[in-house]
Amino acid sequence: MFNVSAFDFEVDGNYYSFVDDGVEVSKGTFVYIGDVVIPETVSYEGKTYTVVAVGEQAFSGSKYLTSVTLPETVKRIKAQAFQYDYELKDVNFSSSLTTIGEEAFGQTSISKAILPEGLKEIDAGAFYGCQSLAELSLPNSLLSVGDDAFYGCASLAEIKLPEREVKYGTGVFSGCESVKSLVIPAQLTVVPARMFSGCKSLSQLTISEGVKVLEDDCFKGNELSEIVFPSTLEKLGSSFSGSGKITSFPELPKTMTEIPAGMLKDCINLKSYTIPAQVTAIGEEAFFACGLEYIEIPETVKVLGSGCFAASKLKTLKLPESDFEMGKEIFFNCPDIEEIRLPSTVRKTPTNFAKFSNVKTVILGPNVELISSGSFAFCMQLTDVYSYAMTPPVMAQLDAHYNNPQFDGTIVQNATLHIPAGTLRAYLSVTYLNYWQNFGNILEDLPPYTSIEDIEAENPEEDGPADVYNLQGVKVMHGASRDDVNTLPAGLYILSTQRGTKKIAVK
Repeated sequence: MFNVSAFDFEVDGNYYSFVDDGVEVSKGTFVYIGDVVIPETVSYEGKTYTVVAVGEQAFSGSKYLTSVTLPETVKRIKAQAFQYDYELKDVNFSSSLTTIGEEAFGQTSISKAILPEGLKEIDAGAFYGCQSLAELSLPNSLLSVGDDAFYGCASLAEIKLPEREVKYGTGVFSGCESVKSLVIPAQLTVVPARMFSGCKSLSQLTISEGVKVLEDDCFKGNELSEIVFPSTLEKLGSSFSGSGKITSFPELPKTMTEIPAGMLKDCINLKSYTIPAQVTAIGEEAFFACGLEYIEIPETVKVLGSGCFAASKLKTLKLPESDFEMGKEIFFNCPDIEEIRLPSTVRKTPTNFAKFSNVKTVILGPNVELISSGSFAFCMQLTDVYSYAMTPPVMAQLDAHYNNPQFDGTIVQNATLHIPAGTLRAYLSVTYLNYWQNFGNILEDLPPYTSIEDIEAENPEEDGPADVYNLQGVKVMHGASRDDVNTLPAGLYILSTQRGTKKIAVK
């Protein structure tokens, strides 16, 4: 096999080029095969030169190369030096080595990398795709590791990070499928994006005190069932998305006022989560395809990002009685929801309740002015719509996706529309896109609006912290205990807890 290569001389079948501090092994006329031993020095035209480096692509494509012994004088292994040497299994690393270049050992069959003390840099992709690499030792002298340096090292079962400050790139150990346990040292204050993404067997994770930031997807897709955050944690991104075995998730740091985009995306076994009171925004797809069955959104939340609860297992949908912004499709494809309740603060229905196959009840607050296109399309089990608006909400204009956008495909002829007393003429007299008149039954049976419906009068139980409303739907207490409730003026109140709602009397 011939190669177009640049080298200065050849000795004993090895090719060399001159560099400032000696010579480096180079790509030659013929590829290297078998077991290759590189000497510490070579003589050429009466002079002796020290071999200090392996040059770029020097051994690349030598598909019959099986082992390489490097002399103690080699300081640098340059970019792609051994790339695509598919049969290369053994490399004897020089104790003088300081740098391993980009993709230097990419796609080789190297099984062991005992890297020497003194090594300072491992560049991007240096060992990517080394599926046979089962043993790795990183020296404490290490200063930097580039992007995807060990990406796809599927046989690597143990990773011990140096206990010193090291600059890591993204995805350094992504796809290391055999790693089962991991300790993040205190010196790694920022865990970069995708650093351990795709470590499918990772079931034990220790994040040391001192770690401050977990970036996006750094532990994406693993076997973790429980996570413990250090007290030093200040920020995290979609760090644990795709962690299908997580059943509980720790409380967010007090400094975090936003749930990051994709934070628990695809965590299918997480059934419940409490949103901390300091949270003001929920990021896009934060709980997408999550196993959540119940969520209570505190009134501190002002922004619900697009798709934040889409494709989840929610059974109850309750939005806060406060002003907030809603992105697109926040609850899209949540088939288990049976009731949709829009509070008095909502003026425009979101375009994301389509295909709620089990929803039976829709409750529209008194201030809804516009029913957006596709809002309740294909809700095939719908039996009751409660509209507390005295002025009939306007139907949005038709669009390309729906022929009759608001309730397209929903058999409203079998459903009942409940409206406030005295408003029937108004609902039937809408002149443009009057889909209200298509309901099979219309009843003027709604009393004045209250934010709590379906209540039962009974003695209060000790259900834990509760929100308390008067009969006009105005919240008078938040997170109240039973003793707190007893301090209210005499009268009837509505008590709302995670277990449900009830009417109570204070005497």
